[in-house]
Amino acid sequence: MSVVGIDFGTLNSVLAVIRRGGVDVVCNEVSDRATPSMVSFDSKRRNLGDAARTLLVGNFRNSVLNVPQLVGLSTSSPLFQREKGFSACELVPSVDDVAVAQVNYLGKESHFSGVELAGMLFKKFKRIVDADCKSDCRQCVVTVPPYFDAKQRGAIIDAAKIAGLTCLRVINDTLAIAVCYAMSKALELTDEPKVVCFVDIGYASSKVCIAKISRSAVEILVTEADPTVGGRDIDEALTGHLREAIMKKFGGFDIYQNKKALIRVRVACERVKKILSGVPLAKVDLDALVDGEDFSLPIERSLLETLIAPLLDRIKAMIHSCIAK
Repeated sequence: MSVVGIDFGTLNSVLAVIRRGGVDVVCNEVSDRATPSMVSFDSKRRNLGDAARTLLVGNFRNSVLNVPQLVGLSTSSPLFQREKGFSACELVPSVDDVAVAQVNYLGKESHFSGVELAGMLFKKFKRIVDADCKSDCRQCVVTVPPYFDAKQRGAIIDAAKIAGLTCLRVINDTLAIAVCYAMSKALELTDEPKVVCFVDIGYASSKVCIAKISRSAVEILVTEADPTVGGRDIDEALTGHLREAIMKKFGGFDIYQNKKALIRVRVACERVKKILSGVPLAKVDLDALVDGEDFSLPIERSLLETLIAPLLDRIKAMIHSCIAK
């Protein structure tokens, strides 16, 4: 019986199993090593992962992004308003103060909690692993951000149960990173521990941890996390710059008042961000953005670095704080 490790990421999730003396990342049905953590609903079915991503722009009102961030999320939490700002569909409070996604499914208005949505994704993950391993996977280990509280961790376990999985352990993703490093450096490590600092800039949050690692043990010394600084905030800094350029070209058209246009711009910004990590200049091209007119704008890496400098300063502050401790 296989045990699957689920790196339940805000943007994408990665599945892995231990076999043949090592860790194998399991590819999904489209041969990708990462599966979008996204669910989309329509009048006939629900779409998960890559299928949901292809429907995002045309079906944004019924597409749920960033599912892991909704698991166990209370509407009284300051993070609820943050998630509403990044959500494609409507997020509303339920009777028990839990955030739920409001969508149109099978021709009627429906509400789904983060636990239910995560359960749908976990079922898909189980099918992927079952097909790859040719066995019935019934156990899992799931990574979560270190700032998840007991309620959110319990909600992850409940979501796994929906998928027919027994969650053996919910671990901090910072610990998973340290263990992965120790496994990759197994031949180099000695009984004398070395201290290593790990910086993880995820899609929704950033984490820093310092670990003491030896041949036989991994000990986390200190961890800090900021749930308000991540890759999507870098995208949003660039989106704000494009917003001004679009307003100037199209006579005050505000993408923040047009959800479909906003999603298209955010998707383009994420793509350009990745391109600029390897080249000094990239171009944003959006066909028929406003009233059938195209929008195009070159972006230099130096401009992006200027736009995100305050975000990077906050990450540097976390690093210095961890080292000081």
